Amino acid sequence: MLENFDLTATKYLELSNDLRIDILFTLQRKKTRISEIANMYKITIQESMRNFNRLKDAGLISKGEENYYDLTPLGQIACNHVPGFVFVTKNNDYFTYHNFGDLPSKFIQRFGSLLKCERINGMAKILDKWMSIYNNVSEEIFLISSDIINSNFPKLIIDKVADGIEFNYILDKSVINTDQLDKPQEKKIFKGFLLDGVLKRRIVDKIQITLILSEKEGFVMFPTKDGKTDMREGFYGNDPEFLDWCKDYFLWCWNNSKKISNKIFQE
Repeated sequence: MLENFDLTATKYLELSNDLRIDILFTLQRKKTRISEIANMYKITIQESMRNFNRLKDAGLISKGEENYYDLTPLGQIACNHVPGFVFVTKNNDYFTYHNFGDLPSKFIQRFGSLLKCERINGMAKILDKWMSIYNNVSEEIFLISSDIINSNFPKLIIDKVADGIEFNYILDKSVINTDQLDKPQEKKIFKGFLLDGVLKRRIVDKIQITLILSEKEGFVMFPTKDGKTDMREGFYGNDPEFLDWCKDYFLWCWNNSKKISNKIFQE
């Protein structure tokens, strides 16, 4: 086993150079010649060749017809994992005080999907971004939250579902959201949506990662090291890879959640 780690470390050593990483990601997009990289980065042919040879000797790229280079399977795996390292490194100060909570390893392996996200600081800015996601939605909303977010939350649900938006959310079992509806008519509407199946909700024992997602954009927040929800800072994105990551994580949580019992939520 130790020999395998040593071999892997040798391969990853070749990724300690910015130019070689750029070459890999260029090859991920299309097959490329040594001369094209030299022109792209304004370096000599000799310098370009030297870096290509190092990647080739490491088994990350291979030479094909007409002197075009392409990624090997090892190179493809490297391209899939490097963005995750870049994302966490870029936000190292954030992850000094936060962790991944109970996030399954299969989602950590896809962490590169968050690379293009924008980091948002401050409760007010985060709530503004959340409201923007609500206001811009056209089809569906997915929510994972350990709290109600604000007192208007149930009313927002009613308004969106009434407009034809599919609303699916997972809450912490300690939250009794229907109690937030002061007007009997609103409670009646809310319950009607639940019975009709246009509004779906489930619970889990404890939520660590908070998420809101529409078909257009999403926002995710990770817990502090002591496992508590942190609403002061998070990551916003609208990149398709990020949206897929969020949707897959929501569905995983949904499949591992429980139906809401009347004993827990007053319907």
